[in-house]
Amino acid sequence: MKKVYGKRLAKVLSLMLVFILIVGFLQRYYLNDVGNNTTRLRGFYKEDKNSVDVILLGASEVYSDFSSCRFYKKTGITSYPYAYESNPVTLWKYELREILSRQKPKMLIVEMNGVVYGEKMLHKESSVRYLANNMHLLRDKLELIRLYGKDDFLSYFFPIIKYHVNWVQLIHLENLLSLLRMDLRGYSLLKGSFSHVVPVDYKETQSLSYNPSDQRELNPLAEKYLREFLNECKHSGIEHILFVRFPHMIRSKRQIRTLKRYNRAAGIIEEYGYDYVNLDEHCEKAGIDRPGDFHNSDHLMLEGQIKFTDYLADYLVRQYSLRPTHLTRKQKAEWEKCVKYMDAANEFFKDYIETQHDGADRIIFEKEDILKILEKYL
Repeated sequence: MKKVYGKRLAKVLSLMLVFILIVGFLQRYYLNDVGNNTTRLRGFYKEDKNSVDVILLGASEVYSDFSSCRFYKKTGITSYPYAYESNPVTLWKYELREILSRQKPKMLIVEMNGVVYGEKMLHKESSVRYLANNMHLLRDKLELIRLYGKDDFLSYFFPIIKYHVNWVQLIHLENLLSLLRMDLRGYSLLKGSFSHVVPVDYKETQSLSYNPSDQRELNPLAEKYLREFLNECKHSGIEHILFVRFPHMIRSKRQIRTLKRYNRAAGIIEEYGYDYVNLDEHCEKAGIDRPGDFHNSDHLMLEGQIKFTDYLADYLVRQYSLRPTHLTRKQKAEWEKCVKYMDAANEFFKDYIETQHDGADRIIFEKEDILKILEKYL
């Protein structure tokens, strides 16, 4: 009888193990929010430890306007965008800890859009989930969910609870393959970049007059979180920390108010002894055309991304004396392959702009069908 019960127990345990493995696989690759934001964040953890010299932190402006592959081609310096959609200042201190758990960057660049948000955006559920679902530091994850998680606590640890409806959305199969291949490859091919190749249609707007140096108070919570982050920076050990505003177009009174909040944030940053640069004012030097190189008021298209990355590369090397990253032969080969994919994206962009064969916007990021298109241009 003991042998019979022992066999039954072994079978039950085996079935349980298989079930756990299947659920774990599905949660990681399918029953989760596995779009470009998740792919980018997971790609960060695929970078070899202490191999990335420049980290960029921020929201969609970062991954739309900057290409780590282009930056490496231009300078030989490794970089990565720790960025996702609507990334609020509320969460930056946790992100900095995540960054430092994997890398010892020589430079941190912070795009300031997440500071000018109102209270609703500062506590947006999707932003909390993007970070919590992908962060590795358990203690900070628990604190983050306790403070800002808006619904079922367990769903932050078991995303299948939140995203079980993905079963019927077959589009997620492509995302599954993209994440799985990135894990098997061991690194991100596009290093988190995200590029539009078609601009949105612009309607005529009246000329707006404003003083570019005017200030407007931040949301009190945004200022509180910014000061918390700045204090965290003081203990980070990072040699160079630069706060910036990336290129934008001013087309509404709302955007004027946003610019004024940037200016107020700049004053706070300077209190703590850090540099702030409004790179929006450098567009002419960078050769960026308004509106030609913009997808919309807040994001550049691929050609604008390349121009801006080249300009930022020259600026950082000149101002902060950055030097090429020391890499192993294997790491160099991986980065050179990534550059080839970035070059392929540029060639695809040129062809698409010339032909406009279907009139639809194309978004280039690390997704299975897109990588297959780029492979034709390698």
